Amino acid sequence: MKRAANIISGFANTVVKRSGRHLKFRFQVESGYRPARSSAHGVFSLAARSSYFRRRKITHKFVLTEVLKEQLAAWLKSSTPKSAIRLTDNEIDVVVEWSDREIHSHGNTFSSMPSEAHDIRSNPVWKVLKDKEREQLAAVPPGISRMIFLCDAGCSLLRDVNPIGGHHATVSGQQVIRTFLAESAIDGVFVFTPGHQNRSLIHTWSDHLIWRLFIFDRRDGITEAEYAKVIAVKNLLPVPFLESYEARSWHQQGMFDPQGRGQYLSSQWISSGTGVDIVKISSRGIQEYLAGRLNHEQFKYFTGAELFELSLKEGKTISGIKFEPSGTEHDDDYIVFEFAPDPCAMPFRMPEIIEEETITRPICSEEKE
Repeated sequence: MKRAANIISGFANTVVKRSGRHLKFRFQVESGYRPARSSAHGVFSLAARSSYFRRRKITHKFVLTEVLKEQLAAWLKSSTPKSAIRLTDNEIDVVVEWSDREIHSHGNTFSSMPSEAHDIRSNPVWKVLKDKEREQLAAVPPGISRMIFLCDAGCSLLRDVNPIGGHHATVSGQQVIRTFLAESAIDGVFVFTPGHQNRSLIHTWSDHLIWRLFIFDRRDGITEAEYAKVIAVKNLLPVPFLESYEARSWHQQGMFDPQGRGQYLSSQWISSGTGVDIVKISSRGIQEYLAGRLNHEQFKYFTGAELFELSLKEGKTISGIKFEPSGTEHDDDYIVFEFAPDPCAMPFRMPEIIEEETITRPICSEEKE
């Protein structure tokens, strides 16, 4: 869907400048039952059953034909393209709507069909497994174990390899992988997916993320030593920062663009009875602010920089600065500012308490007599 939406939006921009940012796409869905397959002699088996299918009406081969371009251009050039237009051919069936506000590309597509598979062989996991077997492992000599490693980057078939419940017509990742192993010469498939340690908790905000490993193998296909090596690989992986669907969403929004806006650590401060003494600020945020990529208001919003103003009001100025790395688990580090009272930053005032023994006064001559 994203690919088709990008193609249509790109063409729309050539017709009316920036119009692609105002388009919303509702992809249509079709479903039904495929007839049972017959034998080579045209005789139906009693065990054969029709299979249910449900799919979005968009293919990976979609291109904008001249007919579709003419329809879309005429619609965009109309005085008020308020009513939706439906683009249909053998590769696509989508309703395109106009929005007065610009829409981020992350949220401009919609389909009533959830991300699920209805066929053992017609799904992304099966395609990846067959491609790896054919292109990467075909030349492996006999006697060498052939294994495939899959990492979940937002695929529901891998995130919930064996889901509980679900529609009776859907297939799970486990069914896909086990069917593939039964029909191939691959010895094992290992699925790595990030997730919460205790997925049975209703609230998982306090439960840290770990790498979960699912092992699928042929009988007697993998030795204990090979198992141990795979588990050692899992233990060497850095602790995941996001779940797979979150990482996919961040990528779609361009949040991992190396020249995009950074991911800032939240500010921290230590306060004593006399005000703020230590402040930790995102080093990435400070660098982008000095580079002019963040204005003053953005810098205050993302890093909590109002603490500097608070320190000045308390009569404190910077007395020390140091760098504090946060490790490989974060894409940011801290710059630590230390503050101390500064007479130049506070109004002059008399001491609040005067000790009596410190007061001296001259003695008059009359008192001497």
